[in-house]
Amino acid sequence: MRQLPLALIFIGSSALAQTPTVVVEGNRSSANPIESLRQKTGDVAGATEFLNQDDWSNRRAITLKDMVDFTPGIVAQARNGAESMRLSVRGSGLTRTFQGRGILLLQDGVPVNTADGSFEFNTIDPWLVSNLQILKGANALEQGATQLGGSINLITPVGRDHDGYNVRLEGGPDGHQHHLVRYGFADGSIDGFIAATYLAQDGYRRNNAQESMRIAGNFGWQTNDQFEQRLYLTLSHAEAQIPGTLNLDEIATDPRRANPANVAGRFRRDVDLGRVAYRATYTDGLSEWQSIIYASYRDLDTPVTVAIQSQSRETGVRLRYGYGLRPNRFTAGLNVYYGLEKEKRFVNAGGVATTPIVRRDLEALTTEAYAQYEHLIAPHTTAIAGIQAAIVARNIAQHFPTIARRDRDFNGLSPRLGLRYDGDGVTVFGNLSRSYEPPTLSELSGGNGPGFNSLDDQSATTLEIGARGQHRDIRWQAAVYDSEIDGEYIILRQPDGSSEAMNADRTRHAGLELGAGGRLNEKVSFNAAYTYSRFRFRNDPVYGNNVLPGAPEHYLRAELSYDIGPVTVTPNVEWTPQGYPVDMANSLKTEAYTVWGLRANWKPVDADWSVYADLRNLTDETYVTTTNVIANAFGNDGRHFYPGEGRALYIGLSLR
Repeated sequence: MRQLPLALIFIGSSALAQTPTVVVEGNRSSANPIESLRQKTGDVAGATEFLNQDDWSNRRAITLKDMVDFTPGIVAQARNGAESMRLSVRGSGLTRTFQGRGILLLQDGVPVNTADGSFEFNTIDPWLVSNLQILKGANALEQGATQLGGSINLITPVGRDHDGYNVRLEGGPDGHQHHLVRYGFADGSIDGFIAATYLAQDGYRRNNAQESMRIAGNFGWQTNDQFEQRLYLTLSHAEAQIPGTLNLDEIATDPRRANPANVAGRFRRDVDLGRVAYRATYTDGLSEWQSIIYASYRDLDTPVTVAIQSQSRETGVRLRYGYGLRPNRFTAGLNVYYGLEKEKRFVNAGGVATTPIVRRDLEALTTEAYAQYEHLIAPHTTAIAGIQAAIVARNIAQHFPTIARRDRDFNGLSPRLGLRYDGDGVTVFGNLSRSYEPPTLSELSGGNGPGFNSLDDQSATTLEIGARGQHRDIRWQAAVYDSEIDGEYIILRQPDGSSEAMNADRTRHAGLELGAGGRLNEKVSFNAAYTYSRFRFRNDPVYGNNVLPGAPEHYLRAELSYDIGPVTVTPNVEWTPQGYPVDMANSLKTEAYTVWGLRANWKPVDADWSVYADLRNLTDETYVTTTNVIANAFGNDGRHFYPGEGRALYIGLSLR
């Protein structure tokens, strides 16, 4: 496979920028882009969410969990403290406990995902994000997403909306510190924003120290009212020790300990990430043309079960056209992503790479084309039809210990039909759709040894029905869905610590999502999200109709805020009323838990500063936050569990 010529990408982008781009609300210059995106998110005939930084700016926020916890349908749990986590939307990437898959993760419309569909969590710092757009499942077709979980788009601040200086300082136990310095400006047709963050901790557990530094910036200029260009830059460096899993008895007696194998092997994960992207948007009346080109790199050094060293390079282009005003709109797009990873694996001797095990190059080329049309078919009723095609190539060239090669091609077609009824203060929706996911390179490779895995693609047919609306100052949402999945990817942890991917035959993900929040009166407000997840095998020859391991069946997050003058006091709770299995045989489960928290925010009227105190795990509950996934534990306790963090108080100060 040949790398896409950068010249071709730039020429295509330049030509696109000279013709018109898509804004559903009409001419972009006449509307606030964030409000336009919020409106567009609310027009989707399916479950969506649009969040702003007020939802996480007055508390400790270091991962996506701190941003999406009050969004029903999403289960996000820390794995090794700080930035490592499991993220699943409606069961996407359910058994994946390293990196992420099953979701298209974007930053300002630019993929964080690599070309094969996986992504790193430690590229994200909530303090560098101003808004969050969540499109679940096939509702993300307009982003070009084919994944079961849909898309999450992280939107960074721009100088026009966040001018001046801002400094944030945060400290907590176990050496925790999180700091931010940022500056934004706007001058006529030019604006800019740049920010730097630093996060460090000794860690709640042993062998749990972490440190990361990030720089993010974007700069925009408008040639006229119709043509806008924007340049994005991101740099990230992260170093993290890995404490690993424990058994239930070890967690009950001392949740701070680390897995002895992780300590002896000095397990850690060090990642350098960088990305540059250019976006051009041209609006002409009811039409909008948009082009995005980007390039990124990732350098990884992680001595774990084996020592892994790899360098990845990514390039991509996203082209999009739209025409019309609400409710009659047409959208079409083309995405092309190319990635090359050079990987070496060695024997790990106390954190040092020694004897070579395998050396290989891994290539991915993904091409996606999509189109969607929305049309008013009756008063207040809009019909939506869309389709997406994906053509994918995965090539692995092994150079050591033997020379071998495996080339695989995949392709899929994903149609979507939907209806949306817009009433007085309420929207009712329904859709029937199909999602499609090819395997990632790590799933196809031989993992910690030479060779290759034979995997099929994963597809799902999903039916979704729901509603959302607002009554006075209370917003609410409800949705039910049923996904019939063929070939779901299951990632199993092996006894030697390695992971192996397999396709399940048929599985079913069904769920209920309920969310509500808003102000009850002048002093009291609340926020709540409940997720019911029923993920099961379907007549599997080995596991029958067993529960798929990896996620709780019931999950609730709720908080109640009370204003006392300039001080707001907010008790909150995270509740999982029953355990869930860690193995496909359903012989070993986690335990139920309830974790209480308390937060206080002080922001004097007209002050340019604010202070918060965030007390986590108020009762010092000992619990399991997430697990590895194995085939069969035979009912025996084992080191498959990640303990949650204990009681901790974080103090933060923000200055403008």
